[in-house]
Amino acid sequence: MKINFKAIPEALKVLSKLGEKHLPTILTGVGVAGFIGTAIMAAKAAPKAETAIRKAELEKSERENPGTLELPKVKLTFWEKTKVTAGYYWPTVALGAASTACVLSAHKIDLTRLASVTAAYQLSKKDFKELKDKIVEKDGKEKLEEYKSDVRQDRLMSADISRVKESGLGEMKFYEPMTRQFVKNDMWNVLNVLCEMIDDCHNSEGYVPLDDVLGKLGFDETPLSHDMIFMSEFMKELRPKPDDARQLIEIKAIDPDHGNFEPCAYLCFEDRIGSAAEYGVVSRHSFRYS
Repeated sequence: MKINFKAIPEALKVLSKLGEKHLPTILTGVGVAGFIGTAIMAAKAAPKAETAIRKAELEKSERENPGTLELPKVKLTFWEKTKVTAGYYWPTVALGAASTACVLSAHKIDLTRLASVTAAYQLSKKDFKELKDKIVEKDGKEKLEEYKSDVRQDRLMSADISRVKESGLGEMKFYEPMTRQFVKNDMWNVLNVLCEMIDDCHNSEGYVPLDDVLGKLGFDETPLSHDMIFMSEFMKELRPKPDDARQLIEIKAIDPDHGNFEPCAYLCFEDRIGSAAEYGVVSRHSFRYS
């Protein structure tokens, strides 16, 4: 079997990219393993250190009481104990320090990546807002809403309708665009959840995590939804009433059987949510951009 030495640099390059991409996860794993190793090493060093302390106390007593048959018990000072046990514990201390450094480095990399993602999101959001303002300026707000409706219809027609989650609460199909999921639910139940969300936005902390709403509607949480929140500033014109909550729902058509169209409720969340990181809200979830 011949070794293709020409492929080695390319393989190393791929491994390097993978390592860089998953570096926070790797560092965290190494740090956790290091903390476990620190605990084991400390447990093993403790009996040896205790024996060394007792021997040093005996030697100190002999020095302080020469010629005495019954030596009195003496205690070592803090620095004397440190000097006696340092040789047993320094590997443990070194491993603990290295483990801490790994975890802190992983956190720093996460913060840097999060800052980059947030900056990119803010830039995209600004560009999108300028585009919407220009459409309203040239064609009017009605035309903008028409374009939005067309985009929503296109998203539905290209969505994977084969996977529809059963909530056990109804038979109406609902589509959530941020997580691209379908779920069967009841219209009144969905309106009640949306009314509760609007009320919480106005009267609670000023925001509601997207995951909370998705869970109540029967959708699954996703890595993207972990960092998205409904903000009160996006709900100013809405009251916690069914008629207002209906503004967050648009009835569209889907074609699951290629020609046999059926209604589907599109949840219009796109203009009502923002990034938790952008608004300084700490997510309850541990998420990574790796």
